Amino acid sequence: FAALLCNTANAKVTYVRFAGNERVPALIGEIKAGDARDLLDLYKNDLDTPRHVIVNSPGGSVTEAVLIAQILRKAGLGVTVLPGGKCASACFFIFIAGIERRASGIDDPDPAKGRHRDQRKLLGGFVGIHRPFLADITSREE
Repeated sequence: FAALLCNTANAKVTYVRFAGNERVPALIGEIKAGDARDLLDLYKNDLDTPRHVIVNSPGGSVTEAVLIAQILRKAGLGVTVLPGGKCASACFFIFIAGIERRASGIDDPDPAKGRHRDQRKLLGGFVGIHRPFLADITSREE
């Protein structure tokens, strides 16, 4: 899942292979206008109904994140932040909307290093929130 952890300028709504080759929808990168529509299109065209969505985002548009959160909640999907990934700022609205939320540490995925279980480092996903800046709403009020 190293490809999921790369920094991308725009959010990419796509499928990734995860845990036992399961095909899972993913939102990767900054959240921008149109991402909710892309996720909805992806979900509507899926023959295998997904159970969760993987996110790795520094945040972005709060308005778009809330739309994505509504889609996930109505669809009954969970949200996963992979080890080493993050869901910060506006992405938090997406994370909290998940029916099931996962962002916990897991064992180092390379047991070939020969370390005992208690010597392996834990890799965790980061989830964070701050006071949002609603520029798109504030500018309309002025």
